[in-house]
Amino acid sequence: MFKRLLFLLALALVLAFPIAVSADGGVDARLDVGRSEITVGDVVPLSLTVTHPRGWRVIFPVLDKMWGDLNVRAQNAPRITDNGDGTETTRQEIDVAYFRPQQVMTPELQLTVVNDQGQTQTLSVEPTALNVKSVLQENDTTLRDIKPQAELWQLSSSPIPFIASLALAVTALGGASVWVWKQRPQTDKRTPRERALDELKAIDAENLVRADIKAYSVRVSDSLRSYLTFGCQINAHDLTTGELAQSLKQRGVPADVASQIISVLRACDAVKFANDTSDMAGLEALTAAAKQIVQVYPPAPEPKKREVKK
Repeated sequence: MFKRLLFLLALALVLAFPIAVSADGGVDARLDVGRSEITVGDVVPLSLTVTHPRGWRVIFPVLDKMWGDLNVRAQNAPRITDNGDGTETTRQEIDVAYFRPQQVMTPELQLTVVNDQGQTQTLSVEPTALNVKSVLQENDTTLRDIKPQAELWQLSSSPIPFIASLALAVTALGGASVWVWKQRPQTDKRTPRERALDELKAIDAENLVRADIKAYSVRVSDSLRSYLTFGCQINAHDLTTGELAQSLKQRGVPADVASQIISVLRACDAVKFANDTSDMAGLEALTAAAKQIVQVYPPAPEPKKREVKK
């Protein structure tokens, strides 16, 4: 009886602490705010940093334009740095803006971490606070006297001070307008097709296929899935490759295009989850295949023919 009680107690302890076991993976993530002084409408850089063992890879989610209460202005491609101690740091920069003078918290982020054996785990990133201040002066409640009419400068005395004051005001106003124009939030006016082609071009320029084949496969897969999500309204980020194949069929995507999409994603999956790099020639052609998909599907609408007046 006593042995049975000890067994049940040990089993209860194992079940009570599953998080402590799964969290012991040598992975650390944090979200840092790149500015200390933030005012309403400022574009604020956030740095999402993940330290992990060498050879592991981090898959970042594609954020919506509205991420909680924050407006996402840009989400840059992740960069990987070797720390020289058996670990690497993967960093992604996210630009956000907020339009109310108050403290706002970033939403909790869920990242996917892939180890060198192809196994995945979910990593939570704690929210961080942004203290957004008003562009107006705080606590400015001092009453000021209105100057009596006798002290007002009279235009009839001399026009030179008036002209000088007017020129100074115009210069100050022009300088302030230029500063405000430069500080305006930058919006990405590219179409989903242009964004996807630019990202694939950047992947080729970095020559990751030889330097870091897993990072290369992750970025090609993410670029294609993002294009399908935002350019074709197919929720590719939430579907496995097999589920996506069924969705493409149901959406009436041409069979040759659907086959090429699934072929690219399965090749990326084989590298990410099974370390399969046996077909290097095929892997090197993934960006070209993805570009072809982006360029041909969906087909661009034909320009309207001008009617000839008789």
